[in-house]
Amino acid sequence: MRSSATDGSWNWQMRGNGTMASRDDTTLGNELRLTLLDCDPQWLNSVEKVSGLVRDLCERLDVTIRSTVEHQFEPQGISVVAILAESHCAVHTWPEEGKATVDIFSCGPADPVEVVPMLVRAFNAQDIRVEVSERAAVSAPSTHSYPNFPEYILREPPYGHFPVTTFRRGVGREYILEPEAVSWQKFFTSSDYEPPAGTDILLLHPCSWAKPYDFSHFITRLRSVTDRFPRVHRAVISNVGVVPFEYQMNDFFCSYDYMDLDADRPVEDKQSIADDFTRITAQRISDYIGAHSTRYRAVVILGHPFANGYQAAVQQAAVKAGLPGFQAPSVDTYHAAQVEVSEDRDWDAPLFADRSLDELAQKLTMLVAAVDRREAADAH
Repeated sequence: MRSSATDGSWNWQMRGNGTMASRDDTTLGNELRLTLLDCDPQWLNSVEKVSGLVRDLCERLDVTIRSTVEHQFEPQGISVVAILAESHCAVHTWPEEGKATVDIFSCGPADPVEVVPMLVRAFNAQDIRVEVSERAAVSAPSTHSYPNFPEYILREPPYGHFPVTTFRRGVGREYILEPEAVSWQKFFTSSDYEPPAGTDILLLHPCSWAKPYDFSHFITRLRSVTDRFPRVHRAVISNVGVVPFEYQMNDFFCSYDYMDLDADRPVEDKQSIADDFTRITAQRISDYIGAHSTRYRAVVILGHPFANGYQAAVQQAAVKAGLPGFQAPSVDTYHAAQVEVSEDRDWDAPLFADRSLDELAQKLTMLVAAVDRREAADAH
């Protein structure tokens, strides 16, 4: 939701230097390991609710329960374990920490990932951590460039095997916290991922309705600026997380669209969804900058200059890492751009208006010069 505007400036200190993948004879089955955080405490300490949920999960997965063990810990906490004809399903809760863990292993055709949205809704989880794997499968991820566009990287989803990607449209935590989205974010904030060689200025910008992002009208306009600065590395702030531009061609990032929050729904639902999205995305931005703070020399955000935008998350993470940077466009430029694109219904249109991109280019020129000067000073 909109709130008061900010001037977009801050004083950052320059720093010195559908189905699971097919299994072969060496693979035992599919496993889901899920941690649900900030959950509804009424669910976390109810044996009846958790046991009922385990039965619902198994029914949804079409697996057969052979026996069930339930235990209520003192003073709080629950464990429910179902022994399946296909393997097991275990749920453990920690009400005092607002946390639950779920482990589902199936040696049959069941795809445990299918029940993650069901679990998020049931526990009213505010965040999740997820791993999906083929137990005992050992293989290196297949990575290659996109045909005729070597700047884009295609690879298998990290840290597990996920259902075949299908188009998704919806709003709510179960979409923001899709298991594959969480897995990609874990990869992008790990030592397994490195920004492209030769880039050391991070530029964060919004996603686009059209996919892939780089071939949309707005991002094509943005690239006319950023392509002039070889040191700039773009990363997209999207509903599925922070996406480094070079990975955008992977199926998962090309097949989603989330409905407008202005759709016919209660005001409290809109606010709750908006709050969830802002909180989770701000944390993903902070995690990404923190993970690569020694790799970048500066951070820039192209975003709405409002107090409840992502400027604050970017600024806080950058200041903590000792990275300089700026936010564009300024408030005055933004308001003028709103008039310029008043007939465009896209909320992000002012960010890609001529005057906004001209300001971005000017500020990038000054930032690159400042980073060059600091590097020259450090060399002496």
